[in-house]
Amino acid sequence: MIGVGPATVVGRYIEECWNRGRIDLVDELVDAAFIDHLPFEAHLPDGINGLKSMIEHARRGFGDFHIDVEDMIAEDDRVVTRFLVRGTHDGPFIGLMPSHRQAQVEGIAIFRVEHHQIVDQWCMIDRNRFMRQLGVGEEFLVLQQ
Repeated sequence: MIGVGPATVVGRYIEECWNRGRIDLVDELVDAAFIDHLPFEAHLPDGINGLKSMIEHARRGFGDFHIDVEDMIAEDDRVVTRFLVRGTHDGPFIGLMPSHRQAQVEGIAIFRVEHHQIVDQWCMIDRNRFMRQLGVGEEFLVLQQ
């Protein structure tokens, strides 16, 4: 991967792992000591195994799951993306039965890349807005915090 910069690594991670469900590429693109500093789902394992589980959960819960990267800015070992995540809730997702509703939410993620692998991720989305689009009430949101 000589000559591959951090933005290329992050772009490939989003497209291949998240959008195409290529879990087999996570080990190539993400460091074994990966830290997700702001995980979407607190009940998943830490590290790279939690990341793999989250990708699998998202793709199982939303058959048409997709992340559109709107902006990507890279400097040194950091990459910032502004993105739109969208999909139709047609499978079980974090304890919710399918609602068959479409949901989308914008987010911002910061990645740190070393030796052509993602080692840190900070990802912020409006989780409550996303869940409300699935028909989730306030009582569920409070229990999940």
